Amino acid sequence: MKISSLQVQSLLKIYGRPENRTKISQGDAGPAKADNVMISDEGRLKQKAIQASGQSEDIRKDKVAEIKQAMASGTYQVNPEEVAEQIIYGSIIDKLV
Repeated sequence: MKISSLQVQSLLKIYGRPENRTKISQGDAGPAKADNVMISDEGRLKQKAIQASGQSEDIRKDKVAEIKQAMASGTYQVNPEEVAEQIIYGSIIDKLV
């Protein structure tokens, strides 16, 4: 494919010539703005719930440690039918409430 000087000239008209462009120095940009994060009320509530659940007394730490060890060793077995039943049961309860 041959590119003619007429094509180059039309592109230069569209995009401008490099020598006519003004350079922006870093000093002209001004001070950088700091990032700001806003957490919603729902997010704060979830954060409090997570913190409270970690401090809860009703967590059976011995059972949790036993399951973690079984998972790490690859001996933890899950009954898929039981899991499915619990999911369906939970869904029905949620709809009733």
